[in-house]
Amino acid sequence: MTTERLHQMETDFILIPDGYQKEVAGQSYLFQRLSGITALGETIPLQQEVFGLTDLEVCPAHMLVTMEKAGGIAVGGWGSNGELVSFAYGWPMSEPGSILLDMIGVREDLRDHGLGFESLRVMALLAEAADYKRIRFTYDPLEARNANFYLRKAGARATGYEVSPYGDGDLAGDRFWAVLDLTSERVAHRLLGQNGQPGFDQVNDLPIAGPTIFPQTDRLLLPIPACLGKLAVEDQRGWWQFYRQVGEHYFPRYQAVEMIVQDQGEQAINYYLFEIAASVNQRAAVLFKGGIMSTETGFFLQTADLYEGCGNRLLIAPLAEEFWSTDFLANAQLRQALAQAGQEQRVDSIMVLTGHPEERESQGYDCTMDVFEPAGNDGSGMAGSWSTMCGNGVRAVARYLMDTGQISQEKNPYRIATRSGIRAIEVLPGDLFRVRMGEFAFSPRDLSRYLNPEAIGLDLTESIVALPLPAFLNEAGINQLGVNAWSMGLHGDRENGSQIDGEPHVVLLLPPSSAMTMPQLVQTAQEWGPRVTKATDFFPQEVNCNFVIVQEVNQGEKKMRVIACTHERGLGDDPAHSVTQACGTGATAIGSTMFLTRNLSDEWEVEVQMPGGSLFIRRENEQYFMVGPANKCD
Repeated sequence: MTTERLHQMETDFILIPDGYQKEVAGQSYLFQRLSGITALGETIPLQQEVFGLTDLEVCPAHMLVTMEKAGGIAVGGWGSNGELVSFAYGWPMSEPGSILLDMIGVREDLRDHGLGFESLRVMALLAEAADYKRIRFTYDPLEARNANFYLRKAGARATGYEVSPYGDGDLAGDRFWAVLDLTSERVAHRLLGQNGQPGFDQVNDLPIAGPTIFPQTDRLLLPIPACLGKLAVEDQRGWWQFYRQVGEHYFPRYQAVEMIVQDQGEQAINYYLFEIAASVNQRAAVLFKGGIMSTETGFFLQTADLYEGCGNRLLIAPLAEEFWSTDFLANAQLRQALAQAGQEQRVDSIMVLTGHPEERESQGYDCTMDVFEPAGNDGSGMAGSWSTMCGNGVRAVARYLMDTGQISQEKNPYRIATRSGIRAIEVLPGDLFRVRMGEFAFSPRDLSRYLNPEAIGLDLTESIVALPLPAFLNEAGINQLGVNAWSMGLHGDRENGSQIDGEPHVVLLLPPSSAMTMPQLVQTAQEWGPRVTKATDFFPQEVNCNFVIVQEVNQGEKKMRVIACTHERGLGDDPAHSVTQACGTGATAIGSTMFLTRNLSDEWEVEVQMPGGSLFIRRENEQYFMVGPANKCD
């Protein structure tokens, strides 16, 4: 919630030194933070009354004190006679920015008066003040009373399903995982009483799930009995079995975003409104033009923006902070979501960002960039693939950080951590960015992750620059193109004599007599590229293959211009898609190869013209630099 929203909510209460006072159902109540063993101990009789807990099942006062010291929050609602009538408390989670709501309860004779809602509102105020961004919790998905309270009234969303979290195996013990996103305008509106919930007449044309029917449309209705406890035991069990199937069929791809009340009668059937997560977030109005997803409901991304670098469409996607400490590269759900987003938005690559730019000094960089290829295939069985570096992407990330004001111009150059080292990026006039790509590594020892020297017939001590075509390339017919030499290398940072990691590139130099136009060179890359890229006996993780023709060498101005096309690794079996509009790491490998094979001094500049535009490669003290544009898409 914004500061303005917080202020609006606070004005609903009378602020007093000890907390928030409000009249509810004609009676005055005081809501305040519970602190210390005496005040927290007051919740124990209420825990027993509300939830029917035994002495062994309650959360004792000393544990609540520990909870408070660890950063948890407890809220109590007091009647005018000084008696505790409502409470709520939550524990801090290992997930940064999240608090877990453990219990919320109201004395039985005062239920349905709004005391639980006011307790939740005060907890949201205190959580926001403590810099929490989300209140997470679980609840019985078939308890319509709770569904109405959390989803319909408070604006929460159910984002996951957990089978028997308490380990008893009982169907009745299954739970929905839900989130109250305190940064959401939807939640702010609901907590301010500005509800706007849809009625059944607005959604009654949607397909309805049933015990043997599980529609896979963008939106659907899921029935829920208005009062499960009024049904026969056998019928209750049928509902629990059905909902376990719901958990299997719909989460995490779908989310329950509303509770739709059709009828208040005890025998009535009401509905959850389920939506595909991408559609949920598209309606959240926090997304880039065309939209995909966000953490509006605790999903993966905070926001997303489309950028362009030399014709490549790139999605800049900051990862939600709760995933930073996990192995998100192996998160199958995240990969599926990113692959779907890439397909929907027709992007070439997705730059997944982590890290706080404002913590640059302690981190040593502004943010971390991981490169996801939506159409890729790394053999893991999961969607897409990850790359170590993207030259066009790293420029786009710098532009994104500049556009969003996360880094001031005074901090130029920007510092972005990648899998091939920290890239320093200077902002130049004319929407250009100068990226330090690092050292060029071209020995079999450095490239051992990406090639099989024995299969190719290489000595570990030699460099792979302007070597004769190896037998397997001759057998693949590459020599028919007039190529008589090949080079291979990658760029990155070497620390303490270690190997360099980065995007591996083969450079095939075609003779100038080829006299190909750019469309002809693209066609050549589409036809011949897969024969190199997918030769996994020699390149076990596939390799990027660049087809290059030198077009101009200007000795006076010390400038060289080449035209080039790159067939990228890991992008599936569609050759047309695998030949990219531009490749920053490929252009740098091509330029570096030109510096080495032509013995160019550091005064030279190599222009690498690709289908989507030109990139310029320079060298200073064995460090290579790439210069090119990056812009936000309209």
